[in-house]
Amino acid sequence: MIKVGIMGGTFDPIHIGHLILAMEAINYKKLDEVWFVPTGNPNFKQDKKVTDKLTRYEMVKLSTQDNDKFKVCDYEIEKSGVTYSWETMKYFRENYEHDFYFIMGEDSLISVETWENAEDFLKNTKILACIRRQEENSKLDEKISDLKSKGYFVEKIPTSFIDISSTKIREKAKSNQDFRYFIPEKVYEYIVRNKLYES
Repeated sequence: MIKVGIMGGTFDPIHIGHLILAMEAINYKKLDEVWFVPTGNPNFKQDKKVTDKLTRYEMVKLSTQDNDKFKVCDYEIEKSGVTYSWETMKYFRENYEHDFYFIMGEDSLISVETWENAEDFLKNTKILACIRRQEENSKLDEKISDLKSKGYFVEKIPTSFIDISSTKIREKAKSNQDFRYFIPEKVYEYIVRNKLYES
């Protein structure tokens, strides 16, 4: 049985922090692959403007194509309606005989119990969590302890602090600042060529 990490996200745009986290998850848990799953119509961003799903999907493909352990899954892109993590993980469990791990940052883990059908998600999903901001380290440790005390599988990935966000990258692009080193070169060229995020 192969071990697969699942990295869901809007990826608007995908950046090196996402790729480093995927790599660190592979190193830590000896994963065979990490599947990037761009959200189609994310439930938590219904009130925000999100870049077209096929554009985001294309950027994820460009950023992962030179690593044979990285795969891109279009399940949520192809799915109609709002996408939820518990449904996605249920789909993977029912259609693949793999050992799945869901990879997330501390901000997601801290709010995970407020997610749609959170109990089903937590009960049936192995979670690998990482810290993105050093000041949130103790808060993440407390949350992991709390979730483990409830019988859920959560482990912390030892990783570098990578405080990069897609929001910061979009803001830099909009204000005409250079942002090329926050993202893979092919994604940078794609954004510039297609004038994404310009005001």
